[in-house]
Amino acid sequence: MSQHENQDQSFTFLYRKYKEKIYNHAASLTSSAAHAEDITQDVFLNLWRYRDRWAEIENMQAYLFFCTRNKTMDYFQRAKLEKENLQQVRELPVLYDSPEIKMEIKEAERMYEEAVRRLPGQQQKVYTLRRLHGWKRKEIARELNLSDNTVKQHMQSAIRSVREFMVKEMSL
Repeated sequence: MSQHENQDQSFTFLYRKYKEKIYNHAASLTSSAAHAEDITQDVFLNLWRYRDRWAEIENMQAYLFFCTRNKTMDYFQRAKLEKENLQQVRELPVLYDSPEIKMEIKEAERMYEEAVRRLPGQQQKVYTLRRLHGWKRKEIARELNLSDNTVKQHMQSAIRSVREFMVKEMSL
C-alpha cells in the first residue's frame, strides 16, 4: 500500500472516529449548527493539510479539541469584527446615502451577480443554495444527488472563482 493510500485510510478513520465529537464540541461553543459544521470542516481540512505532522501528535482527540477551540475563537473574532464594521457603517448614514456610494454599491452588486452567473452549472447551484439560501452541505448533496465531498469541492471552486472575478473587475 502506498503512503498516499495509507494517509487516505488514516484520515478516513480519524474523520469517522472524531467528526461527531468535534461537531458537538463546536456546536456547544457556538450554539449554531451551521457554524459548528463549518468549524468541523475547517478542523479536518487543517488536519489533512498537516498530515505530514501526524506522527508528532501524541493525543489525537486532545489535539482536535484544541484545534476546534482555536477555530471557534477565530469564528468569534470574525463575528466581532463584522459586528464592529456594521456598526461603523450604521454610524455613517449620510455617507452611505450619497449617490456616489449608492452607485458603487449597485455596481459591486452587479459584478457579484455576474460572477455568480459565470460559474459552471453545478457550482452555481451549490453556491446559490449555500450562500444565498443558507442550505447546509448535506441538504445540497441530497437535493442535487451529489456526494458531500463533491458539494464541498464545488463550493470551494465557486468561492475562489467569485473572489477572483471580483478582484479582477474591481482593480480595472
